[in-house]
Amino acid sequence: MISVSHVLWNSIIITEIPNRRIGSILAVLRGDQQRVNSSQGPYNKVVGIGATLNSTYKMHYGKAEITMKCIGVGGVVNAFITMATNGDEIDWEMVGKDVSHGQTNFFWNNDMLYGVNSRTHAVSGGYINTTFHTYGIDWTPDSLTWLIDGAPVRTLYRKDTLEDGIYKYPSHPSYIQFGVWDSSGSASTTSWANGPIDWDEQPSVLSNIISKIKITCDSTYNKVVS
Repeated sequence: MISVSHVLWNSIIITEIPNRRIGSILAVLRGDQQRVNSSQGPYNKVVGIGATLNSTYKMHYGKAEITMKCIGVGGVVNAFITMATNGDEIDWEMVGKDVSHGQTNFFWNNDMLYGVNSRTHAVSGGYINTTFHTYGIDWTPDSLTWLIDGAPVRTLYRKDTLEDGIYKYPSHPSYIQFGVWDSSGSASTTSWANGPIDWDEQPSVLSNIISKIKITCDSTYNKVVS
């Protein structure tokens, strides 16, 4: 595991990674993916092992950005998310085969309403698997904005999440995670990700390339750590 640590989390952290292949999926049983054609669609009983990297400390509001070139193979999910211990979650996910779009999503308090809060956004200036793009999350107590290459593509306002007297808005300190994973183990999940992966047609390792991660924590809500 690679950790984002040793930091002052109320300052700006920039990690320059010169085109490192950090997010990878390894097919441990190449040629033995055990494809199943179910009534819900195809899936693999054996899936690749994906890498997920986690920050050591939590961020409570601020801005997180990653610059990367994604894997474009159907069935692969390239993810950059925040995750709180209570289940609050903010997502950027790029799914393989759809190399012209990225997807945003959020969850509140581990209420996993799949497909309800997700949106799809066009990515201009080159395909996500052949061009480096920067995917950003700008998170404040009152609003949440997702960005592509510095341009806002979606904004969620806390005031608009009120339901039955409760604001269902991500508000808890969260770890920052990034990596890739194989969606092929579930027919419904891999259908969303344009899978399953056919490992007989792919190299044994699929990697995305990350060039930079930038985290800017809100000094009002984040404590200095060492």
